[in-house]
Amino acid sequence: MKRPWLQTLTTLWRQFNGDTAYACYCQHLAIHHAQQTPLSRGEFYQAELVRRWNSVRRCC
Repeated sequence: MKRPWLQTLTTLWRQFNGDTAYACYCQHLAIHHAQQTPLSRGEFYQAELVRRWNSVRRCC
């Protein structure tokens, strides 16, 4: 028997740590950009790392 609160917590944790990012990316691409070929999972995560960490990270 699966507890609903545990399933909700697991879902929230997966969204928080980015486990669902690739699935969301593929779904968005299929709906809005059907002519594009999606990146592989590895290429997607590499592109996300570059996007997150290649900007200026300072307060001033």
